[in-house]
Amino acid sequence: MERYAGSGNEVLANCTERLFQALQNGHSFIRLSGDEADALSALAPVVGTSAAPLILEGRRLFLGRMWQLEYDLAAEIKRLAAAGTSAPDAAGARQNLAKWFQGAGSEGQRDAAALALLQFLW
Repeated sequence: MERYAGSGNEVLANCTERLFQALQNGHSFIRLSGDEADALSALAPVVGTSAAPLILEGRRLFLGRMWQLEYDLAAEIKRLAAAGTSAPDAAGARQNLAKWFQGAGSEGQRDAAALALLQFLW
Protein backbone atom coordinates (compact mmCIF):
# COMPACT_ATOMS: atom_id res chain seq x y z
CA MET A 1 0.00 0.00 0.00
CA GLU A 2 2.90 2.31 0.62
CA ARG A 3 3.63 2.17 -3.10
CA TYR A 4 0.31 3.85 -3.84
CA ALA A 5 -0.23 5.93 -0.71
CA GLY A 6 3.33 7.01 -0.10
CA SER A 7 5.70 5.86 2.58
CA GLY A 8 5.50 7.14 6.11
CA ASN A 9 1.74 7.51 6.11
CA GLU A 10 1.16 7.03 9.83
CA VAL A 11 -2.62 7.36 9.64
CA LEU A 12 -2.91 4.61 7.01
CA ALA A 13 -0.58 2.28 8.92
CA ASN A 14 -2.39 2.84 12.22
CA CYS A 15 -5.88 2.45 10.76
CA THR A 16 -4.92 -0.65 8.78
CA GLU A 17 -3.50 -2.28 11.90
CA ARG A 18 -6.65 -1.44 13.87
CA LEU A 19 -8.84 -2.74 11.05
CA PHE A 20 -7.09 -6.10 10.91
CA GLN A 21 -7.32 -6.39 14.70
CA ALA A 22 -11.05 -5.67 14.49
CA LEU A 23 -11.45 -8.32 11.77
CA GLN A 24 -9.72 -10.88 14.00
CA ASN A 25 -12.23 -10.01 16.72
CA GLY A 26 -15.21 -10.56 14.40
CA HIS A 27 -15.92 -6.97 13.39
CA SER A 28 -16.24 -5.88 9.77
CA PHE A 29 -15.15 -2.25 10.14
CA ILE A 30 -13.63 0.32 12.48
CA ARG A 31 -14.91 3.78 13.32
CA LEU A 32 -12.55 6.62 12.54
CA SER A 33 -12.15 10.09 13.96
CA GLY A 34 -13.00 12.95 11.64
CA ASP A 35 -9.31 13.70 11.14
CA GLU A 36 -8.53 10.06 10.29
CA ALA A 37 -11.40 9.90 7.80
CA ASP A 38 -10.25 13.15 6.17
CA ALA A 39 -6.66 11.92 5.91
CA LEU A 40 -7.68 8.56 4.43
CA SER A 41 -10.13 10.05 1.94
CA ALA A 42 -7.16 11.65 0.16
CA LEU A 43 -5.40 8.30 -0.37
CA ALA A 44 -7.06 7.03 -3.56
CA PRO A 45 -6.63 4.45 -5.06
CA VAL A 46 -5.83 2.67 -1.76
CA VAL A 47 -8.92 4.07 -0.04
CA GLY A 48 -12.14 4.62 -1.94
CA THR A 49 -15.88 4.20 -1.93
CA SER A 50 -15.89 1.02 -4.03
CA ALA A 51 -13.41 -1.23 -5.85
CA ALA A 52 -10.52 -0.27 -3.57
CA PRO A 53 -8.55 -2.32 -1.04
CA LEU A 54 -9.96 -0.17 1.76
CA ILE A 55 -13.48 1.28 1.67
CA LEU A 56 -14.28 4.50 3.49
CA GLU A 57 -18.00 4.93 4.12
CA GLY A 58 -18.57 8.04 6.17
CA ARG A 59 -16.32 7.51 9.17
CA ARG A 60 -16.29 3.71 8.88
CA LEU A 61 -13.31 1.92 7.33
CA PHE A 62 -13.83 -1.53 5.79
CA LEU A 63 -11.55 -4.00 4.12
CA GLY A 64 -12.80 -3.95 0.52
CA ARG A 65 -13.64 -7.65 0.50
CA MET A 66 -15.68 -7.42 3.72
CA TRP A 67 -17.54 -4.35 2.45
CA GLN A 68 -18.43 -6.21 -0.77
CA LEU A 69 -19.70 -9.23 1.19
CA GLU A 70 -21.92 -7.03 3.36
CA TYR A 71 -23.16 -5.10 0.31
CA ASP A 72 -24.02 -8.35 -1.52
CA LEU A 73 -25.74 -9.78 1.56
CA ALA A 74 -27.83 -6.63 2.03
CA ALA A 75 -28.85 -6.68 -1.65
CA GLU A 76 -29.92 -10.33 -1.40
CA ILE A 77 -31.93 -9.69 1.78
CA LYS A 78 -33.70 -6.76 0.10
CA ARG A 79 -34.42 -8.90 -2.97
CA LEU A 80 -35.88 -11.70 -0.87
CA ALA A 81 -37.95 -9.29 1.21
CA ALA A 82 -39.39 -7.65 -1.91
CA ALA A 83 -40.24 -11.00 -3.51
CA GLY A 84 -42.76 -11.90 -0.84
CA THR A 85 -43.98 -15.40 -0.21
CA SER A 86 -47.03 -17.40 -1.09
CA ALA A 87 -48.40 -20.55 0.43
CA PRO A 88 -47.41 -23.70 -1.41
CA ASP A 89 -50.20 -25.74 -2.97
CA ALA A 90 -50.65 -29.13 -1.34
CA ALA A 91 -50.50 -31.21 -4.53
CA GLY A 92 -47.31 -29.53 -5.75
CA ALA A 93 -45.72 -29.83 -2.32
CA ARG A 94 -46.57 -33.53 -2.15
CA GLN A 95 -45.03 -34.15 -5.60
CA ASN A 96 -41.89 -32.19 -4.80
CA LEU A 97 -41.39 -33.90 -1.46
CA ALA A 98 -41.71 -37.31 -3.12
CA LYS A 99 -39.19 -36.28 -5.80
CA TRP A 100 -36.68 -34.67 -3.42
CA PHE A 101 -36.75 -37.41 -0.77
CA GLN A 102 -36.66 -40.65 -2.72
CA GLY A 103 -35.28 -43.89 -1.46
CA ALA A 104 -35.01 -45.77 1.76
CA GLY A 105 -33.86 -43.81 4.75
CA SER A 106 -35.12 -40.42 3.58
CA GLU A 107 -38.59 -40.70 5.10
CA GLY A 108 -37.56 -38.79 8.22
CA GLN A 109 -36.17 -35.90 6.18
CA ARG A 110 -39.30 -35.88 4.00
CA ASP A 111 -41.54 -35.81 7.08
CA ALA A 112 -39.52 -32.96 8.62
CA ALA A 113 -39.82 -30.94 5.40
CA ALA A 114 -43.56 -31.65 5.25
CA LEU A 115 -43.94 -30.51 8.85
CA ALA A 116 -42.08 -27.28 8.05
CA LEU A 117 -44.49 -26.65 5.16
CA LEU A 118 -47.49 -27.31 7.40
CA GLN A 119 -46.19 -24.84 9.98
CA PHE A 120 -45.88 -22.24 7.20
CA LEU A 121 -49.55 -22.78 6.29
CA TRP A 122 -50.79 -22.33 9.86
